[in-house]
Amino acid sequence: MRCPQSSIVLSCTIFILSLLNCYMCVVNQYDKDSILNYHKEARDYVGVPPLKWSKKLEHMAQQMATNCSSKVKAPYGGNILPGYFAYNWPGAVSYWAGEFSYYNHARKSCEGQSNTSCDEYTQMIWRDTVYVGCGDATCFTYTPFFVCLYYPRGNIPGQNPY
Repeated sequence: MRCPQSSIVLSCTIFILSLLNCYMCVVNQYDKDSILNYHKEARDYVGVPPLKWSKKLEHMAQQMATNCSSKVKAPYGGNILPGYFAYNWPGAVSYWAGEFSYYNHARKSCEGQSNTSCDEYTQMIWRDTVYVGCGDATCFTYTPFFVCLYYPRGNIPGQNPY
Protein backbone atom coordinates (compact mmCIF):
# COMPACT_ATOMS: atom_id res chain seq x y z
CA MET A 1 0.00 0.00 0.00
CA ARG A 2 1.35 3.46 -0.91
CA CYS A 3 0.46 6.47 1.23
CA PRO A 4 0.45 9.84 -0.58
CA GLN A 5 1.56 13.11 1.00
CA SER A 6 2.75 13.45 4.58
CA SER A 7 -0.60 14.90 5.71
CA ILE A 8 -2.19 11.54 5.03
CA VAL A 9 0.62 9.49 6.59
CA LEU A 10 -1.10 9.62 9.97
CA SER A 11 -4.32 8.26 8.46
CA CYS A 12 -2.42 5.48 6.72
CA THR A 13 -0.57 4.64 9.93
CA ILE A 14 -3.85 4.40 11.85
CA PHE A 15 -5.30 2.21 9.08
CA ILE A 16 -2.30 -0.14 9.14
CA LEU A 17 -2.40 -0.32 12.95
CA SER A 18 -6.10 -1.15 12.81
CA LEU A 19 -5.33 -4.02 10.42
CA LEU A 20 -2.67 -5.29 12.81
CA ASN A 21 -5.10 -4.91 15.68
CA CYS A 22 -7.68 -7.00 13.83
CA TYR A 23 -5.09 -9.70 13.35
CA MET A 24 -4.29 -9.68 17.06
CA CYS A 25 -7.86 -9.51 18.32
CA VAL A 26 -9.01 -12.99 17.31
CA VAL A 27 -10.79 -14.52 20.29
CA ASN A 28 -8.36 -16.84 22.08
CA GLN A 29 -9.25 -20.17 23.67
CA TYR A 30 -9.36 -18.71 27.20
CA ASP A 31 -11.91 -16.10 26.08
CA LYS A 32 -13.93 -18.69 24.14
CA ASP A 33 -14.12 -20.85 27.26
CA SER A 34 -15.08 -17.81 29.33
CA ILE A 35 -17.81 -16.78 26.87
CA LEU A 36 -19.24 -20.31 26.78
CA ASN A 37 -19.10 -20.64 30.59
CA TYR A 38 -20.94 -17.35 31.20
CA HIS A 39 -23.60 -18.40 28.70
CA LYS A 40 -23.82 -21.84 30.33
CA GLU A 41 -24.43 -20.33 33.77
CA ALA A 42 -27.26 -18.15 32.45
CA ARG A 43 -28.77 -21.04 30.48
CA ASP A 44 -28.43 -23.51 33.38
CA TYR A 45 -30.50 -21.16 35.55
CA VAL A 46 -33.49 -21.49 33.21
CA GLY A 47 -32.89 -25.14 32.32
CA VAL A 48 -31.77 -24.89 28.70
CA PRO A 49 -28.79 -26.76 27.20
CA PRO A 50 -25.39 -25.09 26.81
CA LEU A 51 -24.35 -23.45 23.54
CA LYS A 52 -21.73 -24.81 21.15
CA TRP A 53 -18.97 -22.68 19.63
CA SER A 54 -19.27 -22.01 15.90
CA LYS A 55 -16.18 -21.10 13.88
CA LYS A 56 -18.46 -19.76 11.13
CA LEU A 57 -20.23 -17.41 13.57
CA GLU A 58 -16.88 -16.47 15.10
CA HIS A 59 -15.57 -15.47 11.67
CA MET A 60 -18.70 -13.45 10.88
CA ALA A 61 -18.67 -11.77 14.31
CA GLN A 62 -14.99 -10.94 13.88
CA GLN A 63 -15.74 -9.30 10.53
CA MET A 64 -18.51 -7.24 12.12
CA ALA A 65 -16.26 -6.20 15.00
CA THR A 66 -13.39 -5.35 12.65
CA ASN A 67 -15.79 -3.13 10.68
CA CYS A 68 -17.24 -1.71 13.91
CA SER A 69 -20.65 -2.76 12.61
CA SER A 70 -23.71 -3.22 14.78
CA LYS A 71 -25.92 -4.51 11.95
CA VAL A 72 -26.85 -8.14 12.59
CA LYS A 73 -28.31 -9.77 9.50
CA ALA A 74 -30.96 -12.49 9.50
CA PRO A 75 -31.02 -15.39 10.16
CA TYR A 76 -28.63 -14.64 13.03
CA GLY A 77 -29.18 -13.11 16.43
CA GLY A 78 -26.58 -10.84 17.95
CA ASN A 79 -25.31 -9.17 21.07
CA ILE A 80 -23.07 -6.15 20.61
CA LEU A 81 -21.29 -4.08 23.22
CA PRO A 82 -19.03 -1.06 22.78
CA GLY A 83 -16.09 -1.15 25.16
CA TYR A 84 -17.06 1.77 27.33
CA PHE A 85 -19.28 -0.75 29.15
CA ALA A 86 -16.63 -3.49 29.39
CA TYR A 87 -12.95 -3.94 28.58
CA ASN A 88 -12.74 -7.73 28.26
CA TRP A 89 -14.89 -10.73 27.38
CA PRO A 90 -15.91 -11.63 30.95
CA GLY A 91 -17.04 -8.02 31.41
CA ALA A 92 -18.96 -7.95 28.13
CA VAL A 93 -20.83 -11.22 28.69
CA SER A 94 -21.48 -10.30 32.34
CA TYR A 95 -22.96 -7.01 31.16
CA TRP A 96 -25.42 -8.86 28.90
CA ALA A 97 -26.18 -11.43 31.59
CA GLY A 98 -26.75 -8.56 34.04
CA GLU A 99 -30.06 -7.84 32.32
CA PHE A 100 -31.21 -10.89 34.30
CA SER A 101 -32.00 -8.53 37.18
CA TYR A 102 -34.64 -6.76 35.05
CA TYR A 103 -36.13 -9.92 33.61
CA ASN A 104 -39.25 -11.31 35.29
CA HIS A 105 -38.91 -15.04 34.72
CA ALA A 106 -42.48 -15.78 35.87
CA ARG A 107 -43.97 -13.31 33.38
CA LYS A 108 -41.20 -13.71 30.82
CA SER A 109 -40.96 -9.97 30.42
CA CYS A 110 -38.47 -7.16 30.98
CA GLU A 111 -39.51 -4.96 33.89
CA GLY A 112 -36.75 -2.44 34.33
CA GLN A 113 -36.86 1.27 33.75
CA SER A 114 -38.55 2.50 30.57
CA ASN A 115 -35.32 2.37 28.57
CA THR A 116 -34.23 -1.01 29.92
CA SER A 117 -33.82 -3.84 27.45
CA CYS A 118 -33.46 -7.53 28.23
CA ASP A 119 -32.84 -8.52 24.61
CA GLU A 120 -29.18 -9.42 25.16
CA TYR A 121 -30.02 -11.60 28.16
CA THR A 122 -32.93 -13.33 26.41
CA GLN A 123 -30.72 -14.00 23.37
CA MET A 124 -28.22 -15.67 25.70
CA ILE A 125 -30.88 -17.98 27.19
CA TRP A 126 -33.04 -18.55 24.08
CA ARG A 127 -33.93 -22.26 24.15
CA ASP A 128 -33.75 -22.83 20.39
CA THR A 129 -30.36 -21.17 20.00
CA VAL A 130 -27.63 -23.80 19.65
CA TYR A 131 -24.51 -21.98 18.41
CA VAL A 132 -22.54 -18.88 19.35
CA GLY A 133 -19.44 -17.29 17.87
CA CYS A 134 -17.83 -14.02 18.92
CA GLY A 135 -15.28 -11.48 17.78
CA ASP A 136 -13.80 -8.24 19.02
CA ALA A 137 -11.79 -5.33 17.74
CA THR A 138 -10.78 -1.84 18.72
CA CYS A 139 -13.11 0.81 17.34
CA PHE A 140 -13.88 4.48 17.56
CA THR A 141 -11.74 6.09 20.27
CA TYR A 142 -9.60 2.99 20.81
CA THR A 143 -12.26 1.18 22.83
CA PRO A 144 -13.00 -2.53 22.51
CA PHE A 145 -16.03 -3.56 20.48
CA PHE A 146 -17.57 -6.95 21.32
CA VAL A 147 -19.85 -8.95 19.00
CA CYS A 148 -21.49 -12.34 19.54
CA LEU A 149 -23.65 -13.95 16.88
CA TYR A 150 -26.19 -16.69 17.59
CA TYR A 151 -27.90 -19.35 15.51
CA PRO A 152 -30.74 -19.94 15.36
CA ARG A 153 -31.56 -16.42 16.48
CA GLY A 154 -33.63 -15.64 19.53
CA ASN A 155 -35.93 -12.77 20.49
CA ILE A 156 -38.63 -13.87 18.09
CA PRO A 157 -41.80 -11.84 18.73
CA GLY A 158 -44.60 -13.89 20.28
CA GLN A 159 -42.27 -16.64 21.49
CA ASN A 160 -40.95 -17.22 25.00
CA PRO A 161 -37.19 -17.58 25.44
CA TYR A 162 -37.42 -20.96 27.23
